[in-house]
Amino acid sequence: MRTNILLNYLHNNWNVLFIILAVMIGVCFLVASYLSKNKNKSKFVKSGIKDIDYMDGFQFEQYLAFMFRANDYKVQVTPERKDFGADLIIKKSGTKIVVQAKRQKAKVGIKAIQEIVAAKNHYKAEESWVITNNFYTKAARELAESNDVKLLDRYKLIELMTALNPSASMTASEFKQQVKAKPIKCVCGAEMVSKENKQSGRSFYGCTTYPKCSHTKPML
Repeated sequence: MRTNILLNYLHNNWNVLFIILAVMIGVCFLVASYLSKNKNKSKFVKSGIKDIDYMDGFQFEQYLAFMFRANDYKVQVTPERKDFGADLIIKKSGTKIVVQAKRQKAKVGIKAIQEIVAAKNHYKAEESWVITNNFYTKAARELAESNDVKLLDRYKLIELMTALNPSASMTASEFKQQVKAKPIKCVCGAEMVSKENKQSGRSFYGCTTYPKCSHTKPML
């Protein structure tokens, strides 16, 4: 009789202990998840990636050059014409790297991979990188893997910006204000500027003479 009572007591208490342990594990998981999300959010904000999204291609190239120079890379920005597929040529510790910068709204396709492979051969570089604020298509990733091309997508760009963060001298936002976007000509001959659709939140290029000229151009 006493044995049965003891067994029932232990059984009931083990159930209680199990429930308490499960609750504690659940609470720990929620706390860890919360801290991880806030850490990633803080990293996301500090990186300045949203400022990159509002840069044009020229500003993005210049900002990458600025970041690499701030971290003791020797940087050459290639001419707009006859760049042979590379926007930047960077060197550090004797390693030459050709870089193609792709700031755009859509995923990066295989054309960028083909161009940087050609650039690597042309400039006789040891490494080839493509850096974007977006992501890559499946075909682009497959072609990059078979040609030993390093792909830096949005998340890896955030990591790179955090690691090479030159914010002590200038943030991405300040850089964007100082280095003006390359002028884009409208069909009417006037310049176009970056604007934002308040309803969709999407950016586009609009004519500076609006409403006289309502021509727009999507951002890549």
